[in-house]
Amino acid sequence: MVKKIIEEMYSYGFFAKKIGLENIKKICDKLGNPQDKMRIIHVAGTNGKGSTSTTLEMILLEAGYSVGKFTSPHIEKINERICFNNKNISDEDLIKFFLRIKEILKTLEIEPSYFELMTAMMFLYMEEKKADYVILETGLGGRLDSTNIVNSEFSLITNISFDHIE
Repeated sequence: MVKKIIEEMYSYGFFAKKIGLENIKKICDKLGNPQDKMRIIHVAGTNGKGSTSTTLEMILLEAGYSVGKFTSPHIEKINERICFNNKNISDEDLIKFFLRIKEILKTLEIEPSYFELMTAMMFLYMEEKKADYVILETGLGGRLDSTNIVNSEFSLITNISFDHIE
């Protein structure tokens, strides 16, 4: 079943059919805007987001906080993208949160991208886990990245390369 669900998730496509924050805002609004109830550390940049996020995660865990982390891309398994207290989301939770988002999408007239879908799933998961902090990596970055619907505690920008000048 997990393989079938993951294939369905990938079917949403990696790029939004409609550019902007409208899709993720509509989804999160239907969810009760869980992102507004979280203490978020937003990490952007070309290189170093992953190591910066993991370093922050370890510091906060060592300090006794519960910590969620959202990263992309994954290396081996999709579950790596959503972590809580240094553990990947379980297959069961991945399926559960995908099915919840899928039900919500039936009530909206939008076609979200895979990243928008994952972002919404992560917000629901972190809300359920009651994370003290959520470390949130941008996807492709820029002002229209679906992670930009948050009001972060603080934001970090790692180095920016020339591939982001447009």
